[in-house]
Amino acid sequence: MNPKHDYTLIDGRAVSLPDALPEGVYLYQRMRTIDGRALHLDAHLAVLDEGVHTLFGRTLRLSKERVAAEVAELLHLNGYPSGGATVTLRIYADGTRLLAADGVSLYRGYVLRSLRPAAAVVPCSCYRAEWPTSVRYETVRWARTEAQRCGARVALWCDADGLLRRADDAPLFAVRDDVIHASSDSVEVEYQLVLDAARAAGIRVTGRPVEAAQLDRYDELFSFDCEGVCAIASCGGRLYLSLTAERIACALAASCGGTFPEK
Repeated sequence: MNPKHDYTLIDGRAVSLPDALPEGVYLYQRMRTIDGRALHLDAHLAVLDEGVHTLFGRTLRLSKERVAAEVAELLHLNGYPSGGATVTLRIYADGTRLLAADGVSLYRGYVLRSLRPAAAVVPCSCYRAEWPTSVRYETVRWARTEAQRCGARVALWCDADGLLRRADDAPLFAVRDDVIHASSDSVEVEYQLVLDAARAAGIRVTGRPVEAAQLDRYDELFSFDCEGVCAIASCGGRLYLSLTAERIACALAASCGGTFPEK
């Protein structure tokens, strides 16, 4: 069965696409689902709650049970089969709530994504980049376009201090001598999940940020979002391994009750 992507939910009400969608600034969280159940829903709602309070001066009055029921309803309305999928929850500045189905995954849980893309460093900044907002979403689209002009598929955001913290819209991690280097200035569920996975796998993590000037000294670069772990193949002519990324993917798969797929 192929999902139809015909419906979205606005404040819990099914709206047929391509009807007009809300406009304006919003916060968002992309979430992994398994059999219609959103993973780490409490953590995602906590990010939205803090963001709505900080940026919009509002209180997010939204129960976990309501969102869980809406996720299941949305995937059913769009004809999604059982297994893995992703959804996006948006909270607009006026309080409007939108839930959209993003797509079906080939795997039930978190895995190492089979494609290993090339990356390019892109000088990048946006307003309140630490929060997952519509501004950051549009900045991601622009950065990807710049990376594509360099023959790459993934943009590594480089701030004014020469630090790299994001690969497209996902937290970036680098590995050197079996130690993961990572520093996030964002409130992100995915960042914490990788730290937990590293702890479970016995991999040391340092809070040292990834430096653009030191890219040739790292052994691996990888990112993680709701679609899985992405091991970067190359950047600026430097080739990277994927051994630690595989170990992190295994630990993440185990954390959601899945198994690591055979290559």
